[in-house]
Amino acid sequence: MIMAQLAKESELVTYEYIWRNPANNKDEHKHSIIQRVGKYVVGVGYYTKQ
Repeated sequence: MIMAQLAKESELVTYEYIWRNPANNKDEHKHSIIQRVGKYVVGVGYYTKQ
């Protein structure tokens, strides 16, 4: 997965992509923020209207 590779390369990563929103079943812009914290990787994603 590309986000796992990005997390290996940098401590804090933002990534934008198109993903199906389960709330409305439409393809929408999604943003993910991924941060390494010690040996863990923590992430959050959110949809935006564009």
